[in-house]
Amino acid sequence: MKNIVSVVTLLLFFTSHINGQWYQLNSGTTSTILSVQFVDNNIGWAVGTESQGVHILFKTTNGGSDWFEQDTLLSSLEGSFTTFYFLNESTGWFIAYKFDETSNIYKTTDGGDNWNIQFTTPPFGAVLNDIQFTDSLIGYSAGWGQLSSGYIYKSTDGGNNWDLLLGPASAISTTSLIFINSDTGWVAGSNILKTTNGGNIWQEQINIEPYDFISVQFVNDEIGWASIDFPSGIFKTTDGGGTWYQQSAIELRSTFFVDTLYGWLVNGSNIYKTNNGGDDWILQSSISDQELWDIFFIDQNAGWAVGNNGAIIKTTNGGVTFLDDKNEVNIPQYFSLSQNYPNPFNPNTYIKYQIPELRFVTLKVYDILGNEVATLVNEVKHAGSYEVEFDGTRLTSGIYFYRIISGSYSDTKKLVLLK
Repeated sequence: MKNIVSVVTLLLFFTSHINGQWYQLNSGTTSTILSVQFVDNNIGWAVGTESQGVHILFKTTNGGSDWFEQDTLLSSLEGSFTTFYFLNESTGWFIAYKFDETSNIYKTTDGGDNWNIQFTTPPFGAVLNDIQFTDSLIGYSAGWGQLSSGYIYKSTDGGNNWDLLLGPASAISTTSLIFINSDTGWVAGSNILKTTNGGNIWQEQINIEPYDFISVQFVNDEIGWASIDFPSGIFKTTDGGGTWYQQSAIELRSTFFVDTLYGWLVNGSNIYKTNNGGDDWILQSSISDQELWDIFFIDQNAGWAVGNNGAIIKTTNGGVTFLDDKNEVNIPQYFSLSQNYPNPFNPNTYIKYQIPELRFVTLKVYDILGNEVATLVNEVKHAGSYEVEFDGTRLTSGIYFYRIISGSYSDTKKLVLLK
């Protein structure tokens, strides 16, 4: 009898340990929560949308335990929410897209209790998708216009006035931006652009194929990630954008990194975590059965995710699971083949792949005519992430292809040898 009680107690402990890592907060609404941001462990905001386009700002001052409605920011006739950003507990900005294809920028200086309109883009001009201030004066906002042209605005007076840095002549539409200081930043959309002089000059990252990037984030001046939703995946750079490689093909809706190692993403109602800079993503336990739209962490421990039907969930320990504590953390959840790096290369390059279970794996390189030129892997592999080196010393310059086959999974990517 004693043994049975011990087993039951142990199972209850395991269940609590697994499911207790993320827990439900009471948002007080059934609205769809689209976005969330905190400025410290206590003060944060979330934006919800109701029927007919009404958008509501919610605020918490106790880490999410209680939320209260601050304002119905927009009526159905005024437009729809695109993004918001708080610099500190008092000062923040909110962008709304209007039906005449303009965007309004609103500002608060009292923590969201009152908002004043600062700027409106020209009629049928830019639809602004993102905004960030590096201090109380200098801020940037990015978006897109007619014929998918890209727009980037800059303010040097706290948002009272905005100068157009990049306009209708740009063919790079923009959806996301990140600045690590007032001078150095990146924008992403139909491609990725970088500036090191406060937006006066933007350089296109030409070593990455154009995609529809939905987000970009850097944790310092070297390491950053850019995400796409179709086809799904994450690209990474470790040299400030000089070289990008596809790190994974995992499906996602939102990502957030707090440093060079720890990051999270949401996909459907699932939350994934990485503790090695995005090389592996581990499915975490989550009590939410709602579609999740956004995720935000203030440090390695405190994080929040939001979604449909008023869903707001929180972790105070990084969302670790019991399996994390037992070190099964490096088992991937899906097959993937990453882009080789560097690319172009001479004469060596590296290829990463991962498999979620014991499988026979072949990884071969072919020339442009389909002739096999190298076999890199041809054996049974345990579940895990792997990296192989390809030496092109004996080959001539040109375009080659590498292909992985593991059971029913296969993928092919292009690599360029440039001598």
